[in-house]
Amino acid sequence: MNNEMNPSIPASEPSNGAPIQTPSQPPAKKKSPLKWILIGGCGCIVIIILFVALLSGGIFMGIKSGREVADPLISKQAAAIENGDIDAAYALCSDDFKAGTDRAAYENFINAAKAVLTIPLNDYTFNSVNRTNNVLTMQGTAKMSDGNTIGVEYQFIKKGEEWYFLNIKIGN
Repeated sequence: MNNEMNPSIPASEPSNGAPIQTPSQPPAKKKSPLKWILIGGCGCIVIIILFVALLSGGIFMGIKSGREVADPLISKQAAAIENGDIDAAYALCSDDFKAGTDRAAYENFINAAKAVLTIPLNDYTFNSVNRTNNVLTMQGTAKMSDGNTIGVEYQFIKKGEEWYFLNIKIGN
């Protein structure tokens, strides 16, 4: 019997029932995991580099924005103090500050600070900046009248669109 004549016999099987051997296909080439390990490793390195860049950029941007808040307020306060206008300097303080420090206590603090610090206070350095919500805390040093430096800490609070002094510490 001929395969072509009997449609019930598949063409790949001879009429005697033995299967026809087809040439074997080469085994599928296994893909090396090395490629994926390298891609994953490089991806992790890129993510780490981006994270470090973002973190360091955030630190420097924090200092810059802190200085943008602090410098004008400190300059206004120093100018008012230098001109003897304690009321103008006191007006730069927040309501929270004023609730704990009346004008007379503030004036005493300013007079004590003037004896120690160089006024106008334009020689200061901040090495720590921390902003939590609407409170900005900056710590650093200020130049004293004798040329030495002393630790300072300023806290500012944002009320609406304006920043005010929340706390001022001079010394340790």
